[in-house]
Amino acid sequence: TAAASFAMGRADGDPSTGLGPIQTGMPNTGFRHADSMDCASCHAAWTNTCAGCHLEGEYRNGNEFSNITGEEIVFREKNADFVYQSPVPFQLGVEPDGRITQTSTNTKMFFTYFDRFGTESQAYAFSDRNGQGANTLTSAFPSMSHNAIMAHSIRGRVTPTDEGPRSCAACHLTQEGLADFGEAEYDAFVAAMEAGDYGALDYDLLQEHIGLNPGNTLNSPVWVHMVAGLGSGLFLFDEDGAPVNPLDGDANRAGTDGQAPASIPFDPLSVVYDVDRVVEPDGKANGSSNHALVDPAVGSALRDGADNPAMAGPLGATILRRLTDRQAGIVLDSWVDADGVPHGGAVGLLGGGP
Repeated sequence: TAAASFAMGRADGDPSTGLGPIQTGMPNTGFRHADSMDCASCHAAWTNTCAGCHLEGEYRNGNEFSNITGEEIVFREKNADFVYQSPVPFQLGVEPDGRITQTSTNTKMFFTYFDRFGTESQAYAFSDRNGQGANTLTSAFPSMSHNAIMAHSIRGRVTPTDEGPRSCAACHLTQEGLADFGEAEYDAFVAAMEAGDYGALDYDLLQEHIGLNPGNTLNSPVWVHMVAGLGSGLFLFDEDGAPVNPLDGDANRAGTDGQAPASIPFDPLSVVYDVDRVVEPDGKANGSSNHALVDPAVGSALRDGADNPAMAGPLGATILRRLTDRQAGIVLDSWVDADGVPHGGAVGLLGGGP
């Protein structure tokens, strides 16, 4: 079909290979999404996010037994509290097979325990066996963990009630989006995120452009920054694992002692972890990579700039630049929005409809 040709064809001007993601302002490059991306990158309609998981253990003297050996033990897992679970945000990253796929800011684990005197420990933040996670030296704001995930949300056509596959606007800047929301506004957001200046972020804008914007129906450039793994500014935590979020009115969040994060005076200097900022613009990861690439010769090219390019993990510097740099990257002039409606040159190719 025309839509499949636009999304999956090779941009070489040859209809026999599909016309490809044609851009009126760019020459044919031979690019094809399926060369480096798995199917779920676009066809998974949503990915669940679990940011800020709190595990709590406790000492128990008597009547506790291992469910593996049957032996008596003195420690049990008491609670598992999930701070932010949402199907709205998602990121792209490189899976162990060396292809780009949807990833999730999951297993962002904070751990505390009660000892035999009933005293609660400090909060310990997740780090993996390679010393990455909370201990990364790449960034002042580590992100702990991130992993590729099969979302089990494969969808077909967009309908009034069902999210369909990801569209062009889910992952790419567009000329129309930058015009609608302002290049200066986007530049200010990018600069604040790169500097870790969370006090300079416009949280009302982030609420609209991230939290209320599934699939990027707004065609927001800020959304694209999040999808690339460079962060949204909405998943910030302090050293004890408490969310730092001026938008959050829920008093039941783990770590806040019964106070809604929004009721606590917002202090950007209290931010220690930025858990969906999984990579820096130069390709260095801010957290753990748990899985080795099956064939590093294939996948490492997608992770240029990484300290550990033989591991699966976030996108590399080249792809990050293509997706998020409005001056040196790719800004689409022909694209399909979250509702399957073509814009720009795609209108002629797809006949003006999804």
